[in-house]
Order: sequence, then structure tokens, then C-alpha cells
Amino acid sequence: MKKNNPSSSRKTTQKPRSRTMNEVLFIALSTLGLVYFAALVTYSPTENPWSGDVALTEPVINLAGVFGAYLGDISLSILGYSAYLIPISLIWLGYNIHKNTGEKPANRSVSMIRLVAMIVMVAFSAAILAQNTADPAGGWIGEMMHGYFGTLFGSASFIVYLSIMMISFSIASTASWANIFTSTGGVLGALLAKFKAYREKAKAKKAAKLVITPKQTNTKKPGVIAKVKSAKIKSNKKIKKVTPASSNLFNTKALSGLPDLSLLDEISTNTSGYSEHALEDMSRQVEIKLKDFGFEVNITTVTPGPVVTQFELSLAPGVKVSQIMNLNKDLARALLVESVRIVDVIPGKPV
Repeated sequence: MKKNNPSSSRKTTQKPRSRTMNEVLFIALSTLGLVYFAALVTYSPTENPWSGDVALTEPVINLAGVFGAYLGDISLSILGYSAYLIPISLIWLGYNIHKNTGEKPANRSVSMIRLVAMIVMVAFSAAILAQNTADPAGGWIGEMMHGYFGTLFGSASFIVYLSIMMISFSIASTASWANIFTSTGGVLGALLAKFKAYREKAKAKKAAKLVITPKQTNTKKPGVIAKVKSAKIKSNKKIKKVTPASSNLFNTKALSGLPDLSLLDEISTNTSGYSEHALEDMSRQVEIKLKDFGFEVNITTVTPGPVVTQFELSLAPGVKVSQIMNLNKDLARALLVESVRIVDVIPGKPV
């Protein structure tokens, strides 16, 4: 008959923490995370008692005081901007402890694995910052890790950093990336649907404003207009009856004698012509225009008439009349008249 070894049959079971203990841990971790976050946010480069070995002067700018100045200087010098993940992790851990009140806590080995995964995630986030920023945003840890992995993997080191960060986050938080992507997609889809609904509502509202309702016209007669009574015209004169003219149409006796002179048009007495000054200007224009064409002429006599004005030209020696016979249109444009006719010989004139 076999005997059971009491040491082998003993089971290591952990009892759930008390509610008070969970609340204490939640408050402590949340407070530490908030103080840590305030120390990082209000860190001033002039207050670097650890990295710069400079004594602090009063008053301290950091909201967390002297402790915050040291904590911010040490964290940002070693981890760079990835140090912000530490207070976020502390607050998240306190929230999970408070949320899982009454449940059994994870054993120590699992807790240690999650702690190591969180440290790895912070370290590789510092390496990503060191790779993609000009300033030392990754701190000393980021510069050191990127110096090693960047040489080993080259440009593909970013993919390695990101993959290790995602794996570490899954281990530290026990979260599934599939659930994260599904939840993120659902949130984005809901936001997109709300945005589309808002746009449709705005379009419908805008279209409703563009509807024009015709106004009803008032067809009633205006009351301002008064009725006008027709005035009766009284006349004492008797209207004589007009006999039709067709009865005397063929009466030849009424057409005897000559017609009256008033039927003729009056003779126009308009004898106005060009003035003496206007004739001188026209003579000068003729001389200038012919001189432009290379002919030296002189106007000897101007004979104005009611319709035609005659200019008698004296040609210079060597100028033939046939040479200026074709300049009638040019002279008409220069004199602003309808037409000009050039006559080569005037009977009884030597010119």
C-alpha cells in the first residue's frame, strides 16, 4: 500500500487580496504615477542636478520639487521621452488591481515575466526614438541599443523595434492585438458613420434653405383709386351735316381757273458757303498735300460756288498735269470733302 507524500500533495494556492489592500495599492500606484508624470512634464533643462552636476537653486521650477527635478533629470537622461511610459504603466497597473478586486492575483513568476516585458517595451521604444529623431530623444539607453541593433539590422531595425514592442506589450498587458484592432476599427467606423450622417444632415438643411416658396399675389383692386364719372359736355352750337365729297367729284365747273401759288415750294434762301478763312485753309491743305507727294504748286485763284469750289493751280517748272491726275482721292481725304475732280485744261485759262 502506497503512502502519499504530504509534501508532494500540498498545493500552493494564493488567496485573493483583501479589498483594503487593493485600494491601498491602487491609490499608491496612481499617486506615484501622477507625481512621476508631473515631474517629467515640468522638467526644465536648467535644473539638471544629476546629469549636469549643478546644484538646485530656489525656487525650484519642477512641480514635484527637488524630488521631481532629480527624477525628471535621471529618467529623461537615461530613457529619453520613452520615460513617459513608466507613469502611464504605473497608473494602468493600479487601475487593473482595483478592477480585479476579489480575484486571485497572478503568481510571482507571471508577474516577473510581465515586469520584464514592460522594461523591454520601454527600452525598445527608446531605440525607436533614437533612430527617428535628430535630438537624443531616446536617452542613453536608446542610443546604446540603436547603436547595436542599427548596425546589425540596418534600415530594417525599425521593424525589429516595433515587433518587439508589440510582443512585449501583449505579454505585459495580456491584451490581444486582434481585439485592439477590432475595437479600434469599430471606433473609427462609428466616428466615420457619425461624420457621414452629419454631412448628409448639413446637405439636407442647406437644400431646404434653397427651396423658394412663391408669394401669393393680392388680386384685389386697390382702394385708393376713385371711380371717375364721365362728364357730360353740353354745347349750344349746332353741328352741320357734312355732305360727302364724292357728290362733287365729277363737277367740272368747280375746277375752273389756275391753281393757287401756295401749292408751290418756297425757294431756299440758304446761300451760305465757305468763308474766306475756310477757303484759305483749304488752299493751304491742297498745297501741303501735293508737296507731300513731291509737287510744288501754288493756288492762284479760288472760285467758290454753291456746289463746286474751283481751285486754280500754278505748277512749278517740270511738273506735268498728268502726274497729279490720280491724286483726287487723296486730296478729298485731306480736304474732308466727298470728292475732288482734277481738270487738266480750263478753257480760256493759261494755267
